[in-house]
Amino acid sequence: MPSNTPVQELNDLGEQFLKWRQDNPRRHHPRHLWDSALLLAKKHSFKDVSKQIGFAAAYIRRKLNKRKTPILSEPKFVEIQPYQADPFKVTQDVKVRIQQPGGMITELSFQGDVEQIFPFMHTLFQGDSQ
Repeated sequence: MPSNTPVQELNDLGEQFLKWRQDNPRRHHPRHLWDSALLLAKKHSFKDVSKQIGFAAAYIRRKLNKRKTPILSEPKFVEIQPYQADPFKVTQDVKVRIQQPGGMITELSFQGDVEQIFPFMHTLFQGDSQ
């Protein structure tokens, strides 16, 4: 998957903000556009993002400082703890609880043997190297 160059990322964001402004006059820009803008502002500069989206750099900085929920980024650590509901059942329920530091929790349930589930989990989280 080719990644965007910094200039292309900023240009794409500027086009998205402009399109929103044209299609939705007098309406607030959606959160996903602001999330993208704030991520790029951390990566590049407030001034560069400001030029592209048409908002003052100080406004973008204030928006970043006021943001109560963090902008989603790659998790730094994920702990996987499998446990079985009843080990004596012929078909076992295998439950996996995944908790990211910072609060996000995902619970998955499977039926089968633990030995069958772990290769699937490995592929799910690590990706297939083929």
